[in-house]
Amino acid sequence: MFKCKMVEFFFYMFPLKIWQDFLIQCHIQKCPLCLKRLADEEEVRSLLLQENEVGDLWPAIKNRLIGVRKKRHSFLWVKWKLAFGAVSLFVVVLAGVWLHNMSVQKKTILREANCFKIDYIKVWDKPAQAFIYQPKDSNMIFIWAEKIVNGEEI
Repeated sequence: MFKCKMVEFFFYMFPLKIWQDFLIQCHIQKCPLCLKRLADEEEVRSLLLQENEVGDLWPAIKNRLIGVRKKRHSFLWVKWKLAFGAVSLFVVVLAGVWLHNMSVQKKTILREANCFKIDYIKVWDKPAQAFIYQPKDSNMIFIWAEKIVNGEEI
């Protein structure tokens, strides 16, 4: 009985046709308690259409099928819109990541370009001594050169 109640709970909680078909085939058609709870032919006959009530059955079915096709067509259009939106979002994110990486690469290139080396300095065609000073938290660099005379600075 508990199993029957669980099957009924899952049947109503997840109203997917595939899931309900699975539950019907696996449990309800095989369980004697569930089969007893199903309606008899006499109870259902009043709900079914009688032959004299049918009238123009095939044109009505045809019109309904055409309506279903139109709904499918509009649903397909919605799917394409969603796909286009997802691809557009992906392209925007990809472009943002690419631009961010480019800016990081430029910063590293600029940092590497800030390194330099002075091999030789002359002041009035004489050798000179160079002093390099960079204040803290600044991009400014001072280079001071003094002429050397007889091994002494002037």
